[in-house]
Amino acid sequence: MPNALSSWATPPQSTHSSLAPLILAVPFGVGRLLLGVFVLLCGWVEDVAAKRKPKLLP
Repeated sequence: MPNALSSWATPPQSTHSSLAPLILAVPFGVGRLLLGVFVLLCGWVEDVAAKRKPKLLP
């Protein structure tokens, strides 16, 4: 008969979650979005500093 301490001390069984790929993909998507915004912002700052009309595609 197992006692209460033996079941408490054992780690829970790992179960594969169907959300695991989504949980891993979301930070990469957010990172790519932030990187794109940063690149566009740097280009805009460069255009303003050079006193040119800012444009999205050079």
